[in-house]
Amino acid sequence: MAGLAAIQYVPEAVDLSAGRLVGRRAAGAAFLNAWVRHSGAEPITGYAIGRERRDAFADHVRALDDRVPIASADASDVAALTEAGALWIGDPALEPFAWHRRWERQTNWSLVGITHTICSHAAIDLIVALLRAPVQPWDALICTSNAAKQAVLATIQAEAEYLHARMGATRFSIPQLPVIPLGVDCDALESRPADRARWRAELGIGETDVAVLQFGRIAHHAKAHPLPLYRALAEAGRRLDRPLHLILAGQFVNPKQEQQFRALADQMAGRVVTHFVDGTRADADSVRAAADIGALLSDNIQETFGLAPVELMAAGLPIVGTDWDGLRDTIEQGSSGFRIDTLMPPPGAGAPLAFRYARDGALESFIAGQAQSTAFDIGQAATAFETLARGSDAPRRCGRGRSSPWHRDSQPLLAGPLYCLCGLSHRPDRRGDADPNRA
Repeated sequence: MAGLAAIQYVPEAVDLSAGRLVGRRAAGAAFLNAWVRHSGAEPITGYAIGRERRDAFADHVRALDDRVPIASADASDVAALTEAGALWIGDPALEPFAWHRRWERQTNWSLVGITHTICSHAAIDLIVALLRAPVQPWDALICTSNAAKQAVLATIQAEAEYLHARMGATRFSIPQLPVIPLGVDCDALESRPADRARWRAELGIGETDVAVLQFGRIAHHAKAHPLPLYRALAEAGRRLDRPLHLILAGQFVNPKQEQQFRALADQMAGRVVTHFVDGTRADADSVRAAADIGALLSDNIQETFGLAPVELMAAGLPIVGTDWDGLRDTIEQGSSGFRIDTLMPPPGAGAPLAFRYARDGALESFIAGQAQSTAFDIGQAATAFETLARGSDAPRRCGRGRSSPWHRDSQPLLAGPLYCLCGLSHRPDRRGDADPNRA
């Protein structure tokens, strides 16, 4: 089978040991793993600048599967890229690759990028650059959720209006914008009874106790503030006449926030029993088996997709999450869990935050300020936790074994964008003499 696509290789984007674990890196690692193991591409082609990265790509692929053939391409050697017919770019940065392609025939390969967090200046700059870049109709920017696509379209529209008013521009070419969710390897995340027994014994969670798990970055300004979650769990526990257990698994963003999280856990100790699990532990992923319910009550605009809830569903857990951004696409109300009503101020109310971010470039302050302006219905969340703790059948069916909606015909759901490379954004038609460079 043909190479199907060359994969841009930047170690920092796919290596889980390269610094703090964030969703973008986890998604990149999962995609490369899925591509090597399941795409059927022969050879597995890497696009890497410099000998060191090309060697690193080969080593990475061999660690995943030492049987597959490997090919390499870079800016000065595009033969393997041309043969593959597409270049996978792990972010929205299509512009420099589109300009590089103009040195070759435009139909030699497609460009396929993907959105991650898109609220930063850097991400927005990459998106608006698409209007000035020589992208083609056979290129694609994958949007991982409908919320992401709406934001991309609004950004492009605003830039097009500016270019029209400033320069009289009337013709714009943008790539395809398919909505394709991220995916996970369900087999790797499937819960095992032995892991459940081991973790519950270590954490001190009784066999009949109900445990709620939040897995991912532990950050009150960049993921989810814990106080509303604690209030919802405390109320659910009061109605059930027994405290619920909360497992917070992941990595703290800094020592100060760790201190604050632990202090809040101590304050709530009589109403919610908290367990912290270090996300850097080699066996941290298996802690999902210890839980009965997954939670992500995010209030942050960085949640463009929300990989953690999908991983929890793959592990067999119903989810209680906010009705927010990418979570709207993945949590099926009443089936795979509950989405909780979430509110933020109307359009225009965020202008002071946006102006301050434009002035000082402090992204962390910007997203923290926005999160403080977002709220969800704590009473509704408490009812959802209570319903699941009492053993409601419907949401609990969401992920037990192969009944999960994240399984298809007993096969693992692979990184979703893989399907785009294999079909949607295909090799452009090389027949005919038309040169898009001159269009």
